[in-house]
Amino acid sequence: MGKEWIGGIIIGLGLLLTDGRAQAPAATPVGPSLGSKQAMRIGLIADAQYCDHDADIGRYYRISLEKLHQAVDTFNAQRVDLVINLGDLIDQDLESYPLAMREVQRLQMPVYHVLGNHEFWNVPFQLQRSVLDTLGLANGYCDLSLPGWRLLMLDGTDLAEYAQGAHRDLQDEAEACRSSLDGHTNKAIWNGAIGRAQMAWIERQLAEADASGERVLLFCHFPISPPGHPMTLWNEADLRVLLARHRSAEAWIAGHSHTGSFVRIDSVQHLTLAGMLMSPDSNAFAILDLLPDRMVVEGYGREPYREVPIRGSAVASVELLPPPTERPDAMPPEAQHCIDRTFVSPFGRVVFSAETELDSADKLPRLRPGVYEILEHSEGHYAYRHVVVLPR
Repeated sequence: MGKEWIGGIIIGLGLLLTDGRAQAPAATPVGPSLGSKQAMRIGLIADAQYCDHDADIGRYYRISLEKLHQAVDTFNAQRVDLVINLGDLIDQDLESYPLAMREVQRLQMPVYHVLGNHEFWNVPFQLQRSVLDTLGLANGYCDLSLPGWRLLMLDGTDLAEYAQGAHRDLQDEAEACRSSLDGHTNKAIWNGAIGRAQMAWIERQLAEADASGERVLLFCHFPISPPGHPMTLWNEADLRVLLARHRSAEAWIAGHSHTGSFVRIDSVQHLTLAGMLMSPDSNAFAILDLLPDRMVVEGYGREPYREVPIRGSAVASVELLPPPTERPDAMPPEAQHCIDRTFVSPFGRVVFSAETELDSADKLPRLRPGVYEILEHSEGHYAYRHVVVLPR
């Protein structure tokens, strides 16, 4: 008999139901990392899109409440410093907000919201300003200063037709923008654009950060990369040019494009989180750790684990991606070169582990390269929860 491996429960994923509510994954306490270098920790969610509707086109609306519950429990257990909701907390209708906000209000730290297209979907024109009140927003965009960092929460719905009731003073600019979109790959009505006044505000913030030596993270529901992607802001190119002019611009962090992505353009990191609602049995959220020489994206569920160097840093990038959709049980060839190896994140979280049964040398290992949370370890025996797998 070979070893009996304990686990199989996916950390941060499965909706572990006991009394009908989702249960949070076991949390590993973390503290200062890399010696005396303390990180700032930010919880991230994107595209929960809760509403009381049946699943449709691969979107699982109702169970987003359980996924939000799980994410909130994780952020509380991990004691993150703040949480940023990257937009589309609901899918449609003002009636969806009370239940979604009930989960958000359980957070034991400040939470900041950015506006997405679904915030306004099926909300009457004359009631759209109430969305900002529900989310505690005095304005669609704002800034937050942290030690060495400046965070900009942006409003990508400035010029969108679906949000005109929340931006009544921008209607002329919005109509001119939308009339110029013919031939653009991202001209779909569910995207948006940042108006001139907000663009000028962003440039002032970046210039101030350049002068003060701060690093800037920009959070927006809508990505601005990859260039020409059908889910980007209508004025994506203008924003990429703006960021390239300022050495303080470190990363643009978004949602909206539910598959998620990561690219580096002109020394700026572009991270798009996977959509929380896009699976019947898995979650997607992250904790972003800001360190002096890197950013660590601790992905949960379908969100990858990444270590990304900041500008001027010589640290190596690390990227562990979710499993491919094809043949998810097939073991990639890379596993044969990673047996009995473990990779530990700067926070002591085991994010890579692979072994084979010691008495089954003639067989290929059953564990694959990927992300694991080690629950216990004794005499070579690991109890683990599998999170993600390296790609082929």
